[in-house]
Amino acid sequence: MDIKPRRKVIGNNIAVNLIKTDKYKTNFLTFYFLTTLTEKSASYTQLISRIITRACAKYPTSVELNRTLDDCYGAEANASAVKHGEYEVLGFSLSTLADKYAMDSDKVTDTAVDICAEMLFKPYLVEGGFDKSIVESEKVNVKDAISAEINNKSEYARKRMIRIMCEGEAYAINPLGYPDIVDEADGVSLYEFYRELIKTSRVEIFFAGICDEDRLVKKLSSAFSNIGRAPACLPETHVISTVGEIKRVTEQMPVTQSHLVMGFRTGITTSDRDFRAFSLYNSVLGGSLTSKLFMNVREKLSLCYTVNSMPDAAKGIMRVYAGIDDKKFDAAYDEIMRQMKLISDADITDSELRESKNALINSLNSLPDNPGALASWFLPRILNGLFDETPLTVAEEIEALTKEEVVAVSSRVKLDTVYLMKPDGTVKPEEEEE
Repeated sequence: MDIKPRRKVIGNNIAVNLIKTDKYKTNFLTFYFLTTLTEKSASYTQLISRIITRACAKYPTSVELNRTLDDCYGAEANASAVKHGEYEVLGFSLSTLADKYAMDSDKVTDTAVDICAEMLFKPYLVEGGFDKSIVESEKVNVKDAISAEINNKSEYARKRMIRIMCEGEAYAINPLGYPDIVDEADGVSLYEFYRELIKTSRVEIFFAGICDEDRLVKKLSSAFSNIGRAPACLPETHVISTVGEIKRVTEQMPVTQSHLVMGFRTGITTSDRDFRAFSLYNSVLGGSLTSKLFMNVREKLSLCYTVNSMPDAAKGIMRVYAGIDDKKFDAAYDEIMRQMKLISDADITDSELRESKNALINSLNSLPDNPGALASWFLPRILNGLFDETPLTVAEEIEALTKEEVVAVSSRVKLDTVYLMKPDGTVKPEEEEE
């Protein structure tokens, strides 16, 4: 069965996307607030995502809030702050039991919307701002998360490459925020930022499950009715398709395994006519366990411990990551480039093409199993005006792709940056963290 959201505009730049499915016994409601990505918005939104799940005016302590969620058939509320292209996105979700499974005909969905409205629009305030004690404790947590980022060396290397590759672009901003900006924040400044965010952001709401949809839309409209909305225009994400001289940066750190990250400009985003072919190109190259990089660079030649490629469709870039022995850098780099050359030379077997299609199609087929993943999948398509795309239609388009289309799109993949994190000789293998 295909899944396609039914879209309802309920306010000034606010829309509800209804995904009707009886696959779950729970209903999943998520709000996305989109604003411009800046160092301040990244830092403040990280803090806010943590603060709004701690308390609200009606339930001013974690104990009271958690008891209310438990009473709503064990509802779970979560918030996050992430970047999407060059947008900052505050996400807030709540999942709870579907009405049809509740006792005594309880209107669980109504209660869930009410809880969301309390947590999002009626925060717990002290002297005109968020509670100081909550703010200060979450400032410590955010700064700890920023400091701990370097402990995961492979992920740090990926992010470091992006910051080098996209220097001067908003995409280089760390979505975890910046310690000095976090330090400057207080309850009042954070609340003023939050009020402006709720007022000016683009809001996309997703509901996955079964309920009285007209009643839900009416409840959500009412929840936003007292917000003096004045949405600001979101700037287009800066997508670059050309490259200049290749940036090559090597840094030494306390590691035993080297981390190679290669950044490529493609200029191919979700709305690009070549996006489907590029998705298959990435799968053939390094997006699956049957890819050229995995089967050759890792399995056949043993030039790395792990290797993969990953695109960011919002920004039009692709990363290739390899965890390697420092002495094998040249061989691993050359083989990665050789495998990419094989694709551009149409050296793709029928088996490679088939397995790569299967990997993508299986991933699409599994989306309905996870309502959160489903909402995340539809969001960029809705942002790009692709309202008719569904996992099924995309799977059908991927199935129809030819080797020639994959080869053609390879010409748009251009190396921009090569980053290598290598050992400084200060740690033994058993001491290195992931």
